[in-house]
Amino acid sequence: MISSALNFLKEQLNPFLVANYVFPGPAQRVALSNIVQQNSGDTQASASQTDLPDDKVLITLINVEEERTFKDQSRHQRMPNGNIRFREPEIALNLYVLFAAHFNNYDSALKHLSGTIRFFQAYNVFEQSTYPTMTNFHPGLKKIVMELQSMPIDQQSNFWQSMGGKFLPSVMYKLRMLVFQEDIEIVTTLPIVELETNLNNLPS
Repeated sequence: MISSALNFLKEQLNPFLVANYVFPGPAQRVALSNIVQQNSGDTQASASQTDLPDDKVLITLINVEEERTFKDQSRHQRMPNGNIRFREPEIALNLYVLFAAHFNNYDSALKHLSGTIRFFQAYNVFEQSTYPTMTNFHPGLKKIVMELQSMPIDQQSNFWQSMGGKFLPSVMYKLRMLVFQEDIEIVTTLPIVELETNLNNLPS
């Protein structure tokens, strides 16, 4: 579902950037990508930004956080016939997503970064009632809320250093929230109605 949510955002953001910014590059302005690629086939793999998609806003997953505020800890539910259905509670996740402008022209990078911020200022809530194509990406994708996250300059510097890449004009958003609930197995059982103890059968 994580991939589905990010691909949905990519398909929403791209037409906005194409319509609002004249650019002599590809029509696809948004891509899912690491902001630092790992060279494959080398035991001493090193990080590089030379293989990143050019002239695009890159969407990168930075962190996954469990949302505990609305977590339902109940593992059972009484059914109309008196049986009890057991299943593990759902897991709600928030995603921290980076939108980084990787353009050969710095002015174009800043314009597309501004366009990304403009887009999520205008469209920060996505629901199935307004965006029925959400279910085409994943049936469980029902609602997405985008919240801008501010990163202090020292944290930003540490972040890019830890990633091993050069700074790119970027902005981070908190995506709330994806709900995971698997129904692959449901165990039903009759509740205990009466407990009878026979003291005569206890060992002396």
